[in-house]
Amino acid sequence: MSTAEEARPPRRTWLVAGLLLLLYGCLTAGTVNRLDHTSDEPHLWQAARSIVSSGDWVVPGTRLQGPLPLYANQLLAFGAEELTPEVLARIRLAMLPFGVLAGLVVFLWARRLFGDAGGLFALGTFAIHPLLFGYGGLIAVDMSHAALSIAVLYAAWLCGERPTAGRVAFVGVLLGAAFATKYLALLLAPVVVLFVAARVFVERRSVGRAFGAAAAMGALALLSLHACYGFQTGFAPGAGAYDSELLSRWVDVPGVGHGLRLFPAAMLQGADYQLVMNAGVADTFLRGTYAAGHPSYHAWGLLLKQPEAVVLAFLAVAVLGLPRWCGRRAEPGLRRAAWLLLVAAAVPFVYLSFLAKLQIGIRYVLPLVPMGLVLLGGIPALPWVERLPRRAAVAGAAVYFLAAGGSSLAQWPNGLGYFNAFGGGPASAWRFFNDSNSDWGQIRRRGKARLTPPFIDLYRDGGPRFGRVAIYVKFRTPRDPEVPGASRHWLDPFDPVEHVGPAWQLYDVTEEAFAAAAEANDRVRADFAVALLGAGRIADARAELAELGRPDPRRDNLLRKVEARRARPDDPATAADLAFAWRSFGRADLVFAVLDATPGARELPAGALAEVLALAGWERPDEAIAVLERRADRFASEPQAIPILAGLYLRRYRGPEAVALIEKHLPALPPGKLADELRALLDEARVQARWKVDFTRSLE
Repeated sequence: MSTAEEARPPRRTWLVAGLLLLLYGCLTAGTVNRLDHTSDEPHLWQAARSIVSSGDWVVPGTRLQGPLPLYANQLLAFGAEELTPEVLARIRLAMLPFGVLAGLVVFLWARRLFGDAGGLFALGTFAIHPLLFGYGGLIAVDMSHAALSIAVLYAAWLCGERPTAGRVAFVGVLLGAAFATKYLALLLAPVVVLFVAARVFVERRSVGRAFGAAAAMGALALLSLHACYGFQTGFAPGAGAYDSELLSRWVDVPGVGHGLRLFPAAMLQGADYQLVMNAGVADTFLRGTYAAGHPSYHAWGLLLKQPEAVVLAFLAVAVLGLPRWCGRRAEPGLRRAAWLLLVAAAVPFVYLSFLAKLQIGIRYVLPLVPMGLVLLGGIPALPWVERLPRRAAVAGAAVYFLAAGGSSLAQWPNGLGYFNAFGGGPASAWRFFNDSNSDWGQIRRRGKARLTPPFIDLYRDGGPRFGRVAIYVKFRTPRDPEVPGASRHWLDPFDPVEHVGPAWQLYDVTEEAFAAAAEANDRVRADFAVALLGAGRIADARAELAELGRPDPRRDNLLRKVEARRARPDDPATAADLAFAWRSFGRADLVFAVLDATPGARELPAGALAEVLALAGWERPDEAIAVLERRADRFASEPQAIPILAGLYLRRYRGPEAVALIEKHLPALPPGKLADELRALLDEARVQARWKVDFTRSLE
């Protein structure tokens, strides 16, 4: 089909396209009340409330991303002041139009390039793609970023096919709107502006008109961007207002700096924060190793987080389609579209893979999925497919959609946490990622409730033991203390027996399996000895420690404390000493067991008790809070208890109490590490205190 053809799709094609968009809408809408809130949604809700209700851009969340999706998540809020599960589901629905827009653009563009069959093939894949209905049902910024990105690229391509002043202006306005979704959209600017300017030059044979088109797009993009900010934040300030080295260096440089200062102040301050975060981010985990950025991180994400059939279809397009469509013999409009999409995808992919350290989820490259789907529409136009008999082609398409849809819907509604069989599915996701690729918080609470009881929640740093234990993906891959850059957990010798999505893994650790694994590895043997001590098997633990190839002072010390506790079972000091030792080995259950079994142990000084409960409180936070609150009169002389109690308050979403506690004691503290820690906690507590979020009600 000629890319210049502008005939409307026939009614039957529109009907099928409408049904596919309806399918996408149903799959997306079905997720909004079946998943818990993600980690970022409360912050985005608070930021949106701040902007819409009071025009206040001071809340940090208002500057972390663009305002367009923040406005959108308030469309169905109806003035609600609390983020209850019902409100969360309703405002998630307000984000659905972004996904529908992306799907519509994919269909229109693929149809223009490859005909009705190509458009419907691309849209059909869009409708059942787990990442698209997964992110499409959140009050996050990622689907709006993807939708505006593909829309502005389509508009730029249309403008390149027939440049007019109106089309150039439309591209500029859309570009500004894309900037107002997520700062990564700025990477589109050079690609889009250069493409349109080059096409204007070729079509009009005028350097002046090409420069004029580029200038017009830049001016209109900035105007559109300021309009999205409601013209409320003004132009960006000069030097002295930024923490990142990049902006501090360039913001006052003649030419470049003046251009930067044309952006809205809130946006440039947000970009400054993101740059600081990127420079100081901790190492990222990927496939068993930690590093300050993995070049293959997003490549693995794109490989594992799409249905197998879709990955194979992309491979077919890359091998059989792109060489033809990018070559000189290709129809000009198709060639221009292919190159535009490839470059527009390559720029953010290269930046995020090789230059950016902040790698925390495939959502950062989500726009690449609809970009790729436009080209995936070329599958029906491949020569070997066109030569197939019609029935064979239809049957092949049916097999493709059954395979892709079945794989995708098998993990619905958790499209965010989808993993295909190439990586072992969701049961093995932890081997690759421990971040939002596996869980962004959306099934942390609900998933835990679905694990087969009885089980023990290991939580953070949970130590060796026997029995059925469940562990959340973020805690499954701690750093190896002996091998820099590697990950190691005492559960490594065992395979999960059950899982809930990629977020939760359940292990059945038997003594026999632990003993067998210990035979071949001294580090496993040391862990086995700790598990034996936890089970009260002192003599067996002593024998295992004696078998180690080298002395293990930490575990020998634990053995001595267990023996001392057995010799003096009613001594509070000995009990506290053992409880602290068990805390260091991640046995929060034994910390409380020792304290509960020893009269007077809970009357220890507040500072010592807080140190003991620092880990145990994560397992039983309400009890740990009550114990520490009874010692509150000692906080002035033992201030090390304050950040621990404040952290427990925040864990239970009791922000106002954390604020009151810190503000009461912070002025009396001398400058130093503890005071700095409390100031950081105070900032977090103040933000949480402004949330009006009901996290205690069930979403079931």
